[in-house]
Amino acid sequence: MRLRGIYQVLGFGVLLLCAAANASDEADTRLLRQPAISKDHLAFVYGGDIWISDRDGGHPIRITTHPASEFAPHFSPDGRWIAFSANYDNNTDIYVVPTAGGQPRRLTWHPAADLVTGWSPDGKRVLFTSNREIANSRSGQLYEVPLTGGYERKVMKAVAVEGAWSADHRSCQQSAGKDSSCECLRQQSNVDWR
Repeated sequence: MRLRGIYQVLGFGVLLLCAAANASDEADTRLLRQPAISKDHLAFVYGGDIWISDRDGGHPIRITTHPASEFAPHFSPDGRWIAFSANYDNNTDIYVVPTAGGQPRRLTWHPAADLVTGWSPDGKRVLFTSNREIANSRSGQLYEVPLTGGYERKVMKAVAVEGAWSADHRSCQQSAGKDSSCECLRQQSNVDWR
């Protein structure tokens, strides 16, 4: 009889825990990661997919549905495109998808990991880091690739973890780690990126 009372108390405790867990799940969604903001929208990663919503968080829509993980969403300056990194085909590359949704389009094909960090001010190029030319593969450098596809171009030789172009596209603020950053002048080239 005493054993039966212990089981009843334990059973009641388990029911209370389940009810509390269910109530917290319904209260709000958690684990939304890597937010990006445009004039009209908010993009974020949830459950390994890219989602988009109104700026206030209303009307969320899943933009990507691939079984692999997508991450690091960045809006184009005009808000029409989202660039992101994804681990499709067992390699992390750069993809773009229209804000309205659609099939993601691959921009990079190199076997090294390519991680989106932003866009050029005119929205014609996606800025990313990659360790493709670093012998120890622990550091990266900044590159950019045209939105229309094509060859990637190294932006600077300096080691970088992340970066962003200035509004006039004459300089690039880059970070080589947690506490270090420097202003680097853009390397000019004869390549036409239009």
